[in-house]
Amino acid sequence: MYRTNNILLGVLIIYATIFNPFNDGGKNMLLVFSLPIFLAGAAIRNRDGLKGLFEKKNSIIWIFLIYFLLSSIVNFQSLRLSSLAYSLDFIICFILCIHLFKRPVNLRLYSKYLTIIIGIFFLALVIQQIGIVLGFDHFFNKLDSTDYYIESNYIFNLNSLSTEPSYAVTIVSVAFYSILKMRRIENDGNYVLLDFLKDTPVWAMYLYQLVFYRSVFGILFFVMICIYLVDFKKIKTWILLGCFSFVLGVLSANYEALGRLFTIFKMLDLHNITELAQIDHSGSMRVLPLYYYLVNFNFRDFHSYIGYGLDYSQDYIRALIPGIPDGTAFGGLIPSFPFDFGIIGFGLLWKVISKFALMKWLSIEAIIIFLVMLNATFNTQMFWFVVLVFTINKFIVSSRTPKTPPLATASE
Repeated sequence: MYRTNNILLGVLIIYATIFNPFNDGGKNMLLVFSLPIFLAGAAIRNRDGLKGLFEKKNSIIWIFLIYFLLSSIVNFQSLRLSSLAYSLDFIICFILCIHLFKRPVNLRLYSKYLTIIIGIFFLALVIQQIGIVLGFDHFFNKLDSTDYYIESNYIFNLNSLSTEPSYAVTIVSVAFYSILKMRRIENDGNYVLLDFLKDTPVWAMYLYQLVFYRSVFGILFFVMICIYLVDFKKIKTWILLGCFSFVLGVLSANYEALGRLFTIFKMLDLHNITELAQIDHSGSMRVLPLYYYLVNFNFRDFHSYIGYGLDYSQDYIRALIPGIPDGTAFGGLIPSFPFDFGIIGFGLLWKVISKFALMKWLSIEAIIIFLVMLNATFNTQMFWFVVLVFTINKFIVSSRTPKTPPLATASE
């Protein structure tokens, strides 16, 4: 048990962070080359070895893996071997993690590990800010993009130990939410003032990052955390959290982004939405891929169901939206994954997520994962970090609930 819990810390940190020496275009080389071998070795040395890896309850993820491979082979014209290898790396690591963490996970130790992740992101951000004030802008990670630029003495919108601010705020928000969830599990569903006082340093580190990352996703996640904590029967709690959310939103608001948003609403013609690329190029890379997927969906086309192949969406959208540098990943898993693997592939992926990571389809976790899918592609550590943390959360909840089989499906 203790060996498994110690492995857990290393796995979570590797998934959550990208340290500059191991950063290759946003990919963590520690994860690519080391983690699968490490996890496989740990699983083999485990008391049960690899026994149970192919149990019936894991069948959906093996079906998804087989489908993923077959779709990639059938649509080999768009296939990049490096992308396939990275995808398989994530899937296999997730399978091994599920196998390893089926044993009891120490709840308090798990919370400490999540606190460590928030802490190292906080320290990295502070060091970045100090470095920029002193005239050094190369602390930790610098994005491999011609669009990434740090202004002198500008201490907002930094990326800490991730590749961009929205990714960093997602990771710390999911870790923070999970810490609060563990507290409530310990206290029979309650989060009282004493818990808040104990968690004051964690609250302080999280809110500090929320303010300085200046990401809209951060505000959305914080609102959901407030909804999770609020007592629906107490109006005073709603008012207090509402005021707190408003003040935090004002403090962390990216006024330049709000100005761009106002310009979009003012100038955009809904009858010609493709003009968005000329109004706001960055915003168009998130909105237009979904628009093109929906308007071009053909129920009679076989590829609408099995997809066009891994990485097809990147080349397709790059041809439609000019000015995107070659080799740059953009958009989110929605709609890139349905583009690449069809609605069947997306349905299988959602089945995997709902089985292992969600207690209910309509839940805070489901909303967070949906938002992550809009912001991150399949081959990102952030996406798999979120899925892995929610999987562990579900396992802990299930293991402490009588008559509930571990890792039961969300629909059960």
